[in-house]
Amino acid sequence: MGETDGSQHDEAQSTWQAEHWPDVEAVYRAHVVDVWRFVCRRLHGNRDAADDVTSQVFMAMVEHADRFDPTRASIESWLFGIARHKLADHLRRAYREQKHHRAWQAMQPDFEPGPLEALGGPDTAEMNAVLDKLPTNERDALVWKYCDRLSTRRIADRMGRSEKACENLLYRARHRFRSLYNRLTEDQDHEVRR
Repeated sequence: MGETDGSQHDEAQSTWQAEHWPDVEAVYRAHVVDVWRFVCRRLHGNRDAADDVTSQVFMAMVEHADRFDPTRASIESWLFGIARHKLADHLRRAYREQKHHRAWQAMQPDFEPGPLEALGGPDTAEMNAVLDKLPTNERDALVWKYCDRLSTRRIADRMGRSEKACENLLYRARHRFRSLYNRLTEDQDHEVRR
């Protein structure tokens, strides 16, 4: 493929982008709350950090609009992919900062509430401990299904999967969660009996 072919492709992509790219403000309004909730949960309720990361997600959306390919993913799925990358960047930065500020870390509380604390009840700490042990895609699916009360179709759209694949993922996630939760509570019961 010569130089001319590449520039023709770029020109065709730019033309397509201009004709088909949705209104950025409409995309923002339609998805900002869901993206923010996703980010906030991953940051254990740290609203300030969630605001920062969410703004980075939408800035990246605008900056890299030319990379969006509707044949590969929905806008929602693409945004959640960006959100996962921005979260990883944020957590890496936080880790580096934490490494250099051990004194600051010592002043922080030992416990930060996780995503299920809002539900209340005696088992939320255990549930969060189990959720943290799940693979990211299973954890996201369970939180979206049972905390955010999203439909399986909506979760599938967010994850860029078919609805059937999402049902299978939820089945595996529930099974793994139940197994880990039972193991955790059995271990705690065993500790109490000692």
